[in-house]
Amino acid sequence: MISLLLRLIAGFAAGSVSCFFLPVRLPFHFPEFIMGLALFPGRSFFGMVFFTVSFILHASLLKEALINGLKLLKQEGNLLNLIISFCVIVNFFLLAQIGIWQTAGLACFSAVYGLASYFLHRQHLKRAH
Repeated sequence: MISLLLRLIAGFAAGSVSCFFLPVRLPFHFPEFIMGLALFPGRSFFGMVFFTVSFILHASLLKEALINGLKLLKQEGNLLNLIISFCVIVNFFLLAQIGIWQTAGLACFSAVYGLASYFLHRQHLKRAH
């Protein structure tokens, strides 16, 4: 449970820092975006690092939410762990208040990576039996 809370807090912190370091200006112009990456390489690098950390943490929370939800359906799981895992949705909502486009990208990457890791985990369990 403590691990889930730490991942939730760290994922939010990393996501908010990445929203700050990778601003999206509307209307979006690709040459302007590339020029921003080239002129501020440190800011861009740290934004990408925090984005990566955030999406990995959120993906693990989504995977845990799916696993805990299925365990709870079989009456083997813990309701508190399920609630904490599903707080990742609250994280996405709060991050959307900081930067909607960065959060949309973060949510997409997290969902794809989390579901892929869940299905790989499930295949690994089937092969073990």
